[in-house]
Amino acid sequence: LANATAGFRYEKNNRYGAAFVPRIAVTKKIENFHFKVLYSQAFRAPSLQNINLALNGHIKPEKSDVLEVEVGYQFTPQMLLALNAFSITTRDVMIYGSTGEGETFVEWYENYARSGSNGLEVVYGIRGKHWYGNFTYSFSTAGKNTVDTYEVPGHSQYVGFAKNKLTLNTNFRLLQDLTFNPTFIYASRRFAYTSI
Repeated sequence: LANATAGFRYEKNNRYGAAFVPRIAVTKKIENFHFKVLYSQAFRAPSLQNINLALNGHIKPEKSDVLEVEVGYQFTPQMLLALNAFSITTRDVMIYGSTGEGETFVEWYENYARSGSNGLEVVYGIRGKHWYGNFTYSFSTAGKNTVDTYEVPGHSQYVGFAKNKLTLNTNFRLLQDLTFNPTFIYASRRFAYTSI
């Protein structure tokens, strides 16, 4: 009925405990149509500095859940259109904090409950004998987030990230060993901190 792949990663550490993360993929091609469903977990182990500066002496690894669904259609051997939707949620996000100045300066790492994003991406690819082009449009929004320093008040997006992005990547073979590869990127409004 479909191709299925499964795997996992397990790690145990005496300072931050154990983490188990599975990965599952189901893919299928029916003539020119294809689809895939991917679910995976991932974790980021605390670094030495995260452990050394842990608030109250304890820090947990970040753990992420990623769900992706893609459908696509190959119109010709040289032309493909695909739509990918995704949802990413990270729990126990490790965040840096500090307070004071000079002799009163204190810094630490602590876990916040959750962060993440949801969105979709459309990819259109076309290929000629001596050239190709890939056009992508992506849209993403902030997911269920408890990290206030990441958020832009009044907007469902994160600091530094654009909600909308258009990319055109092209390649032209000018000579046997020489190619020209212009890339064009447009990103919608982004926000940044201008003071601390």
